[in-house]
Amino acid sequence: KILAINPSDAPATLALADALKASGDDATYLNSLKPIFEQEDIDIDAKVKELIPYIRKIADTGDKNLAMVSLQLSDILEIKHPDEAKSYSVSGDLLYHSGRNKEALEKYKKAISLDQTVFAIYEQVMYIYLELGDFTALLEITEEAIDLFPNQSRAYYFNGIALSQKAKS
Repeated sequence: KILAINPSDAPATLALADALKASGDDATYLNSLKPIFEQEDIDIDAKVKELIPYIRKIADTGDKNLAMVSLQLSDILEIKHPDEAKSYSVSGDLLYHSGRNKEALEKYKKAISLDQTVFAIYEQVMYIYLELGDFTALLEITEEAIDLFPNQSRAYYFNGIALSQKAKS
């Protein structure tokens, strides 16, 4: 009844989509979320919350089809919330877990340019630079991370790897 009165009611649309979620058809469920993701007035955190279980599932299974559908939603996030680092971070996570490291790196770098307060994004960038063998870039990002997050030991660890590899070359 609510959707008959107000077709853009987010909680009602999410409740209806939950029936699809229960069916186990992840792609259909995610596709049903597109109208919700298109609404700029719905908080980005609510949208990201819907994607998080699928990011984990993609990380665990490597399901390319699920990643493709999820990336469509993250593309919408970037368009509707272009000034939110979370939009780009979600895209980065989906790309990273899909084996598309260079594309993920660009999304993470955009997220960092919007918000430098999230160490997890820096950490993902460090992993990618390590995997790519780009020790110069790894050294730069670790030094930035150490300045911003002096209590994060992983930044020092990656910094040591970068320094060690640079010394060998």
